[in-house]
Amino acid sequence: MLHTCLMLACFLHFPVQIDDPVKIEVFFSKEHVPADLKAGEKVDLKRIDTARISGDGTMRYTMTTLAEGIEVLSVTKEEKPRETWLAMSVQFRVTKEQAELIAQTKSTLIPFTSKGPDGKRVTKQRPVPMRIERKKEAK
Repeated sequence: MLHTCLMLACFLHFPVQIDDPVKIEVFFSKEHVPADLKAGEKVDLKRIDTARISGDGTMRYTMTTLAEGIEVLSVTKEEKPRETWLAMSVQFRVTKEQAELIAQTKSTLIPFTSKGPDGKRVTKQRPVPMRIERKKEAK
């Protein structure tokens, strides 16, 4: 039945929406969002698996792609975030399957070690970090 409907829609030039888009909000550290990101852009959303500082002092990431070519709906910079990983809020338009994967990633907590106010190391739980990269243009 679906096959027949798709063929009829193609023949009559009607757009067919198989999967309704879903809005999802994700929080990021400032360094994981391109500085001039705007609504309407197509981006790739990636999960950061490892991060290390290279010999020249730049950060190197190993990442896994969660969603490719998703649309940015809004970008909001938080004025006074209570944590650095809550500095930017970005809303995306994604498919239901992508939204489920992103929500699962957002809810996964990992240990994160940093220096506390007294200079001692403190370990806290925080969500897996994610990063936005602009959609690469095909050459």
